Amino acid sequence: MRNQGFFFVVAASVVLSGCGGSSDDNASAPPPTQGPAVLSCASGLTAITAVQGEGLSSPLVGDMVDVRGVVHANFPGSNGLGGFFIQATAEEFDDNANASQGLFIHSPSANTIEVGQVVAVRGRVAEVNDQTRLTGVEDIEVCANSGTIVYSELNLPVADALDFERLENMAVRIPQRLYVTSTHTLARFGEVQLASQMLWQPTEFLEPGAEANTYAERYALKRILLDDGSSVQNPTEVPYPAPELTYDNTLRLGDTVAALEGAFTQLHGDYRLHPTVTPEFQVENPRTNTPNLPGEGDLRIASVNLWDYFPSELDDFERQRPKVVSVMLQLDADVYGVQELWNDGFGPDSAVADLIDALNEAVAGSPFSYVTFSEHGAIGAANITNGLIYRNDRVTQVGDAAYLDSDSFAFQTHRPPVAQTFQHAASEVTFTVVSNHIRSRRCGGTAFRFLDQGDGQDCASVARREAIEDTLPWLAATPTGVADAPVVLVGDFNSYRLEDPARLITEAGFVNAADLSEKDAYSYSFQGMLGSLDYVFVDERIVDAVTGVVHWRINADEPTALGFQTQFKSSRQVDLWYGESQFRASDHNPVIIELNTQWMAL
Repeated sequence: MRNQGFFFVVAASVVLSGCGGSSDDNASAPPPTQGPAVLSCASGLTAITAVQGEGLSSPLVGDMVDVRGVVHANFPGSNGLGGFFIQATAEEFDDNANASQGLFIHSPSANTIEVGQVVAVRGRVAEVNDQTRLTGVEDIEVCANSGTIVYSELNLPVADALDFERLENMAVRIPQRLYVTSTHTLARFGEVQLASQMLWQPTEFLEPGAEANTYAERYALKRILLDDGSSVQNPTEVPYPAPELTYDNTLRLGDTVAALEGAFTQLHGDYRLHPTVTPEFQVENPRTNTPNLPGEGDLRIASVNLWDYFPSELDDFERQRPKVVSVMLQLDADVYGVQELWNDGFGPDSAVADLIDALNEAVAGSPFSYVTFSEHGAIGAANITNGLIYRNDRVTQVGDAAYLDSDSFAFQTHRPPVAQTFQHAASEVTFTVVSNHIRSRRCGGTAFRFLDQGDGQDCASVARREAIEDTLPWLAATPTGVADAPVVLVGDFNSYRLEDPARLITEAGFVNAADLSEKDAYSYSFQGMLGSLDYVFVDERIVDAVTGVVHWRINADEPTALGFQTQFKSSRQVDLWYGESQFRASDHNPVIIELNTQWMAL
């Protein structure tokens, strides 16, 4: 018997006749090899373990075989997987613990098959999108109306990828608690990434280099996909969390699920479980309507990535605008550094003016204002830019509004950092806020500065380092003209915590505010890994003034489908997955700090 734990379940008895052939998903395969004239339940059978083999692919690819097994999961038709899973019955499990006892039978027309039946199948062995299966099915015979299903136990992490492969296409139970680590493809393909722990970008805790570059490879042994038993893209109903995903019934990163049961398989490079019992998720990371700050300070500064605030350019802008307003109002900051504003200047018809109008329409009076950095139009060469928004009833501008558009900021590579000194109305303390947004980690361009240096910092790490090397001397020269005002750097630096940009900033005398009091801070999720791309860095001279900091988990933690965009959504989903509140207003979590100004006088 197999050396893994297993359970016995006897399927209910049903009365069904055998069923015939099916369409073939491997039409280019060679003609069938000669075999017995009639499919038999008792003779001429190939063991399923022989079909599977002990490696990552079958040794019998292309061969026509007769196999027998009990049906342990069935996802028929075009709305399912177009077939069913069989595995050796309890009596027929062989002693090869290094090979799987299961197979997927691709037979879209076999629509009378029932779970629990013992069937014999004749078909061709194929590897399709990494899955071992039988295709070109010529015959299916029902050998018994009920059989015993053995459920093998899987616990993560596994020691080796072959531990997954040995369970391919088998009935599996996962008793442990698993964490939701990605919902990126939840609405598009009905998939949820699960892992034995939350997964972090390696350079959040390891310095760039060989170890960081290879660390994430270990995650492949800790995670699987929970799939929905369907190959349909953009399904009408998304089943997770039950009964279906809606704006108010969401599934968030860090939520958990246990006692999973279903068909375990491999497809498109991922090991995945198609559940046969409805998963029950537990909320571990609940939504919060406001950032949980201690309330011991009298000054709040926030960093907000607006996710392309384009009033005249974006088709879904009218759905975006109220969500952004909700974010800004619930943050209740005195100064906001914002990123990804449409770069159309600072006039009355500009994107930043539109946002100010929306904010002032939502509250009494007109307390919101913005800093004008140019009287002549756009700043920088990119189509997006940075901005500073503030509450004019709490702070006032002093000194000059400044931005850097020379050196590495003279091109589209980065967005010019913008700076303004403010005076706190109640305490008369002055401070300078700088909003930043440097180049993303996407690959593109052939110049050395845009290439991946192979150290775990992804593409364009050299360009990002250059941006900070240009920014720091500019700040040291007091661009706003107000000497001795402590500086607070906010924004999207596209740098994880131990990468070059964040390192250079802290070496220059700034402190990552999250390091002072916030545990497990992150602003972004990519490929199922958490990390911070967005920061508030405070002048080390005013560290004692920081009373609290929060990466407010309203965006990165939510399914992409709950955003304002309408692409890939039915008319029902456009309404079902939308709300005007702050959740999934952007793809980055905003960061906010609270300070006590009595500790800021220098």
